[in-house]
Amino acid sequence: MPSTLTIRRTSVDNAEVRTLIALHLARLTAAVPRERAFSSELSAYLEPDLVLWGGWRARRLAGLAALCSVDGSLGEIRALITHPEQFRRGVGRALLTHLRDSARATGYTRLVTKVGQGPVFAPMLAFYSAHGFLPGPALAGERPNSDALFLYLDMK
Repeated sequence: MPSTLTIRRTSVDNAEVRTLIALHLARLTAAVPRERAFSSELSAYLEPDLVLWGGWRARRLAGLAALCSVDGSLGEIRALITHPEQFRRGVGRALLTHLRDSARATGYTRLVTKVGQGPVFAPMLAFYSAHGFLPGPALAGERPNSDALFLYLDMK
């Protein structure tokens, strides 16, 4: 049985956070041509309205979650990353639950996330679909394309 996951705010000042983001980017870059990738570089985690949480298990970073505001009622999940050693151990589910609770406390009534399309992204799409997210339009300012799918969760 996995040990308890402790979720707390963190930042890219933490070396484990930077390492997990780099690992995530490397995995996606290996699967998707760089010109078609839309994963966030490290600098994206420095945006002033972005809140970053880490999920810690046995004093090691097991996953990351990032949430930012689109508008007063819509929050965007910018990242939900599980360390490969923690796959299928409840990290993503716990972080998503934390994001939903935080979003509700902030006053958001909906969440959106952007997921790639293709075989490498199938587990992410299945995960979000299993948690009630449904496809919807691209966010304002984003061009719809065949590489990205926007998924929405109504929390009313």
